[in-house]
Amino acid sequence: MRVNRLVEVDEAGPLAALQAVLHGLWERNGLVAMLAPLESEGGREVSPQIAEEPRAVAAVNPFAPVMPANAAALVVDFAREHQPGPLAAVLRPCEWRAVVELRKRRRTTPEADRVTTIAVDCLGCHSAGVWSERTRAASPSDIWREALTYADQGGFTPQSLRRGCQMCTAPAVRDAELTIGLFGLNTSCALLASCPDEATDARLHMAEIAPRLASEELVVRREVALGELAERRGRQRDILSQEAQRRGGGLAEVLGLFANCSLCGDCLDACPLYNGELAGMLGVRSARHGGRSLLAELVELGRWLASCSGCGMCEEVCSCRVPLLDIVSPLSQRVRDEIAYRPGDRAAALPWVASGS
Repeated sequence: MRVNRLVEVDEAGPLAALQAVLHGLWERNGLVAMLAPLESEGGREVSPQIAEEPRAVAAVNPFAPVMPANAAALVVDFAREHQPGPLAAVLRPCEWRAVVELRKRRRTTPEADRVTTIAVDCLGCHSAGVWSERTRAASPSDIWREALTYADQGGFTPQSLRRGCQMCTAPAVRDAELTIGLFGLNTSCALLASCPDEATDARLHMAEIAPRLASEELVVRREVALGELAERRGRQRDILSQEAQRRGGGLAEVLGLFANCSLCGDCLDACPLYNGELAGMLGVRSARHGGRSLLAELVELGRWLASCSGCGMCEEVCSCRVPLLDIVSPLSQRVRDEIAYRPGDRAAALPWVASGS
């Protein structure tokens, strides 16, 4: 049975309360290191980095609405370079989903499987340019505190958020080993710390870190807020998809979206799940995986689209401003709808994988 604990917030604020939870996890679980979004430059720079001592937790800030890279791609190397010993990773929901999909695709290692995943509800991120402009005009702490004030309303979808975040209908997860809940809560008073079952709660020593259980009312409030947000984000996704279709949905129009593409490959490098699925079609591989059929490559492409975690980093890093989400998002959604697949669902088998393989 799921265990929901109350993390009380005092005058030091919600970030200090979250950092106290992370510090408690570090101390009580004997962590060797933690992969997390760390602040630098007075909070103006926030990027996934490795903390190697408990005091570094004071620089962790998953509330900052900026995401320069999907940290899922770093988990394998992080685990390989810090062994033996327990590890933890603080991830956004889209990063956590990517880690799950990488595990399904057997692109992780036994070392990576021992990383304790901590998923924090995501209020959305700005593009790098918008974040830079905002931090020139205001304190970074004022910006993320402003975002937290909307948590109890179920979040909001300002146009300044990256398009991937505007369309994200899953800004929270349930199956991480520890989930930090924000939505539907007055974060100036409390956060939620949830484990999927009593065994995980006991293993992480959560009763010592956050002794009080959360009320059912608080848990329900978060679930309702998440449902309402998913509905709003779904409508926003439909609007953006319709706009893309109005600009033209034929092959010529789709190809026209790539008119400015320089074939630099930055978008593919930014995708934590990409593993050469387009290489044969683009002529990068002359032998197409040793003579594999086109159908096999199309299946591989479909599996990649179905596994898309929705982070939007492909479009975010594109210096040519190709509207990749106008192409990738509808395609991945169509594939998932057809096969009833949800990325990040650990119980669901990877699409088109033969039984026993």
